[in-house]
Parts: sequence; structure tokens; C-alpha cells
Amino acid sequence: MLSSGNPLPAPILIGSGGRVPPNQIIAGANFSPDTFDIPLDLNTGIGFYESLEGMLVTVQDTMAVSPTIIRSTSSDSIWTVANRGADATGINSRGGIGIAPDDFNPERIQISAIDLPQVDVGDLLGNLTGVVDYAFGDYRVLVTEPVQATPGGLQREVTNLIGTADKLTIASYNVENLNPTESNPGGLERFGVLANQIVNNLRAPDIIGLQEIQDNNGPINDGTVAADLTYQALIDAITAAGGPTYQFLNIDPVDGRDGGAPGTNIRVGYLYNPDRVSFVEGSLRRITDPIATPDNDGAFTNSRKPLVATFTFNGQEVTVINNHLTSRRGGNGLFGNVQPPNIGGADVRANQATVINSEVNAILADDPNANVVVLGDLNGFDFEEFQQILSGGVLTNLSQTLDVRDRATFNFQGNSQALDHILITNNLASKAEYDIVRVNVDFLDQPADHEPILATLNLPQQSQSFTLQILQASDQEAGIPAFQDILGFSAVMNALDNKYTNTLKLTTGDVYISSPFFNASRDIYDNATTGNPQADQGGIADILINNELGWDVASVGNHEFSGGAGSFLNLVAPNPNWVNGQNGGVGIGPGGYPGAAFPYLANNLDYSRATLPNGLAVVANGGAPLPNTLTGSVVKDFNGEKVGIIGIVTPYLKSIADTGAIEVTTRDINGNVITGTTSVDVQVDSIIRNITPEVQALSNTGINKIILMTHLQESRIEIALAEEMAALGLGVDLLFGGGSHQQMSSSTGVPPYGKMKPNKITDSYCNPFPKCTGVEIIGLFTSIQPQIIAT
Repeated sequence: MLSSGNPLPAPILIGSGGRVPPNQIIAGANFSPDTFDIPLDLNTGIGFYESLEGMLVTVQDTMAVSPTIIRSTSSDSIWTVANRGADATGINSRGGIGIAPDDFNPERIQISAIDLPQVDVGDLLGNLTGVVDYAFGDYRVLVTEPVQATPGGLQREVTNLIGTADKLTIASYNVENLNPTESNPGGLERFGVLANQIVNNLRAPDIIGLQEIQDNNGPINDGTVAADLTYQALIDAITAAGGPTYQFLNIDPVDGRDGGAPGTNIRVGYLYNPDRVSFVEGSLRRITDPIATPDNDGAFTNSRKPLVATFTFNGQEVTVINNHLTSRRGGNGLFGNVQPPNIGGADVRANQATVINSEVNAILADDPNANVVVLGDLNGFDFEEFQQILSGGVLTNLSQTLDVRDRATFNFQGNSQALDHILITNNLASKAEYDIVRVNVDFLDQPADHEPILATLNLPQQSQSFTLQILQASDQEAGIPAFQDILGFSAVMNALDNKYTNTLKLTTGDVYISSPFFNASRDIYDNATTGNPQADQGGIADILINNELGWDVASVGNHEFSGGAGSFLNLVAPNPNWVNGQNGGVGIGPGGYPGAAFPYLANNLDYSRATLPNGLAVVANGGAPLPNTLTGSVVKDFNGEKVGIIGIVTPYLKSIADTGAIEVTTRDINGNVITGTTSVDVQVDSIIRNITPEVQALSNTGINKIILMTHLQESRIEIALAEEMAALGLGVDLLFGGGSHQQMSSSTGVPPYGKMKPNKITDSYCNPFPKCTGVEIIGLFTSIQPQIIAT
């Protein structure tokens, strides 16, 4: 010894103004395990710290990137970065430092000492002085002075993702060796802490995939494999914390076959909220390696077997595969003598990923649109090779929707990294949201060593298939041929009526016309009160025939006013005085003439000044179809499927019919009465302004199938109206026009009966506006053939 008691040299400063650690490369391309990077490459982490080994250093203005690792038999450790991470790459939103495929953060500096302060990620430790040392495959600074910590204020997160009527929430949570005994890490109190997180931080997900559930007596190795008490303890704690009463799904492993601590029989399982989702009975099963034997589980030897369960939400099935893949134990340290480090369990996880991917592909082979979720503690990063095998082009890893540095669910030696993942089939990618609920790994006080992760899937209630047959006719205008035609027409109606469960029958005006047939009713029906052998009312037979045809709704046409406004109102109203006559009038039952058994619709007629006969009512729009009523719109209910129907008569009705005190409300923009010479554009504009509020009112009640019944006299007006509604996206799905006596079905349609008399063609115009708003056109009934189809 030459001397002793000499003063120590001044510490070497690590940080700004001193030596700044490399922030990406740990070992250079020429690293040799024998020489340990000698000659030293100071641009690498190993070279940098090796050059300082045994020297006194001061790490400047440190910030914790890990919580304190407390050890009972050796020094505590905290991983830090100098200058609060100013020269570091990958500082994340929490103050930790995230990994990337080409960067495992050599700028992290381990601080070791007995009784270090208890810190969380982001806490500040100031300048720290100590000696650089190498032990257990890592460099560290053995601090020689007391360490003081200033809290960084890190808070536990509460997710913004919640379940709604349309959104399913699915979580994955490694609850770290959970069992209902005192051997449970953190004691039995940990159940309450976990439950509080599930209820208040995760906001009670609909489905929770759990990993590291242990059997009912934990490490007692006595052959127990059941875990019902473990699940129930957690369920009870969740209920006590104000959450739902979950149910659990589990398949017990074979004793000692699934890895984990001896005797604990670790496994994966599910909690699900039966008030939100339904479990598909018979769907619960474990995935095994196809090459497994009774003595060898193949890729899953001494490892947890994935657990598959299918649930229904809003009528849609979602299949979940819960995993806890082989651990990373056996790998090399980042600063060890094997560079690049071997990744523990990588080959096994690749084989496990192959089996799971095959399972997903089998599901998709049966249903290419199947909703599949693969989740759990995969013990690997999203950029590792096994993850590419797992996704296989059919799964999307939701971790990759976040910044690469902000995907962490685990903290290992100060590196924030993602071991837990949720993958979904690609068809769900546009419907998903993802969150890592950061409540554990950045904190010293952590009830589990992984973060819970959460996804929502937007799966609205699927519309049930609804088929509606619409039978529509117009301008019946019965004349003498009606005695022949009505038989065939009625037979067709009856035959078609039985073809579908739901049938809507519409007639779009002019169900009668002033003619000998119309006038005959004056003579063949009697007035029971006056004793007059003549009812003196035309059209009674026309209405009785149309009642028998069973129309649900009629819209008003111009010929409804053939006998004047009073005649029209009288025919719609019931009249007990009109009875079958001595001159051959038939069809009136007990109680007298029933009036129209259907409502008459015209949203642009105002009856407020008209005198209504007894039994006739003007009712508010949007009600159910009622007999003997006048209104602008009705709603027909087919076992919960509602169809809105609006009626419109020609705006120039007063020019061609005697409407008496009944006013037409469709006028031009200046309030002028519309006539037959008014331009088409002006007429269409008046109709659009009239029906738009009514379409909106029906839509606001949730009705998504709206029919417009028109009687506009001219096909050019019908076509212009249809085109304008389509351009405006008005929300009318079908237009049925009457009054134009113009066939507008396809050119390949059935030739109409009476084609030699084009003025008698009564087929209608039918087209969807806009496309696919709740209505699918199956076919058009374009003509009536002159033969009886059924009797």
C-alpha cells in the first residue's frame, strides 16, 4: 500500500454537461462475449457503462421510470433516467420509457441501495451519487448518499370506454396468482382492491378474460383443481363494490399440467355480466395442440390451455379466446454476454400462436364474418415474430392502434412494455376502440403486476328480416265491365294476400267515378228512416266492393268528388239509414251502411270549414288506420315493424273537382292557388314543402319505412317529384302514384290487360327513394290478366 485516506476524485457527471448515455444501441455489431465490448464502443450502452465500472458518478436530475423494487434479501432498486428524460427516447405519457423494436433503452440507469424511498413512475430523485457496478447481468449505481424523492403526482386512470346499448366491452386482466387463501399475494384484501378497479376504473366490462386464477387452496399441493371459490370471492367483492353480479366460466386443468407455481393449478377463465350478454351453452372448450398425447400437451406442455367461449350481444355472436402463453423465463439479460439476447420461450410461443391461429381460421372457414376476439397475457411484444404468426392476416392487434411507446401493460427493469393484448378479426377493426387502463405497473402499490386492457366493439342490434308485400291499385273507376273484372281482381288479391305474412293493401284514389255504375246505387239502396225506396246516394256499391277488397289505406283522388264534396264525405261516413234496397241493392249488413272501412289520406286537404256527417272524423296525422276517417298520414304496425304512409292529391284539385268547403293547402311559394297550367316545378315544390314536415315527424318516432301515396294526374309530375325527393334524400322509401293512367313499370314487365285501351291502364309507379332505407324491392305487380286465378 502506498497511501490511504486519500480524497475521492470528483464524481463523473452523467447527464447534460457531462457524459450522456446512448439512447438506442445496447451492444455493437462487433460485441464479443469474451472481451465484453473491449475495445469499448462508447456509443453503445455496454461500452458506455463498462467505461464507468468502479467509478464514482453523479446521475443528474433523475426521474424514476419504474416503481421501487423492494427486496428482502438484497438492495432495493429503482430504474431512472437522467435529466428527467430530456435526452431519452421513448418517454411516454406516464413518465415511463417505452420500448420499440430497435430500442430497449440503454439510457435507463438502475439505482441500488438498502431502503430506497418508495416511489412511483415519474417521481423525481434529484442528483444521485454512487459507484457503477455490474451484477446479475446488469449495470447499476450503488448510491452512497441518502435518496430523497419528490412525488410526480401520477394518478390511476379511469377508462372512457363504457358499454352502451350498441357497444360491448371486453377486458383482459392478469390478476397475478389469485386464490382465496392467506397465501394470496397481498392477502384476502386484494380481492376488494381488484374489485374496486373492475367496477370503478374499468367501469364493469361486460366480459372479462382473467389470467392467473389459482385453485381453491392456492399453493397447497393436494390434488385440488377446482377454482369456484376463487371466482366467487372475486364476484362477491365486485358486487360489494357496487358492480354487477357476474357469472364465471371455467374448465379445471389436469392437476399439475398447466404450469405456474406448484400446486396452484393456474388457469384462464371468464367473468361475464348476464344482464348484458348471454353465454352460448355448449361453446366453452379448451384449445389443445393437435399433436398432443395423453402424456404430452405439445405446444401447451406445462402451459395454460386457451379457453374459448361464445357470447351473444344484440343478437350477434362474439367468440372469445382467452390465453396465457408461455413465460419469458430463460431469456438473457439486456446487458448480458449474449448479444442480441435470446428471448425466453420464443419458440414455444410461436408454436402456440400457430395452434391458436389455426383455431381462428377454422372459425372463419365456417363463417367468414364471425366476430372473434383473441386476448390475454401473451408474454410477448406486438412486434415479435410469434405475434405475426398469431394474427396471420386475419386478426388486428389493437395494441398497434396506440403509439409504440404507449402500449405498455408491464414494467420490467424500468422498460414499459406490452405483454397483454387484444386481437380482433379484421371485420371488427372499424368497430373497435381500445384502452390500457393504467392502474398498476407504474405504482409501488399494485394489486397485480399487469395492467388490465379493455376494448369496445360497436355491435348494434341487427334488424330482423322483415318482408312486406304491398298490393296497390288505383283508379278503379268502376263501369259496366266491373261486373266481370271484379272477380278476377278479387281472386288475384286473395291469392297474393296469402303469399306473405305481412301484406299492405293500398289504393291511390279514384276508387269510383261518376258513371252508370256509380249512379245505380241511388236506386238500388233504400233509406230506412224516410221509407224512401231510394237512398239517393251514388257510389255506395263502389265503397262496399272496395271494403270487401280489404284496402288498409286509400288516398284521395279527384274523382272522389264526382258527386261533389258532400257526396265524398257521405260515402266515407257510416249511415245507419242506408240499407239494402228493394231494387236489388245488397252488401249492407245489420246496422246500416258502414262507410269506408279504411282511412282516406290527403295531407294537403283542409276539412276545417266543411260540414262533416255523423260518424266521420278528421283525425291527427300519424295514428293507426281507422275506418270512417280523414287524415294526412297513418302508421301501420306489423308486429312492431312500423310503416308510415302519407297521402297527397293533385295541387290543382280545385281546377278539376268540386271540393266545396274543403281547401287545398299546396300552393305556390307566394300563396297563390295552383291550377292545371302551373308549371311542374312549382307543383313539385308545393308538395315537397307540404310533406317534408310530415316525413320528419314520422322519422323522429323511429319509423324508417315511409310510403307516399299520390294522385297527381300526370306521370311527368310523379317522375319530377320522385327525382326531387331522391335528390333531397327526403326519407320517402316508396312512391305509389295514381291518376295518371300511365304504366311506369319496367320495359320487360308483363303486358297490361287492356293494352289496346291505354287510357284505361291503371298500373302505378313504384321506386325506392333513396335506395336501401329499410325497403328491398322484391318485385312489381304490373298488370291483371283477364282470367280468374282463384275463387
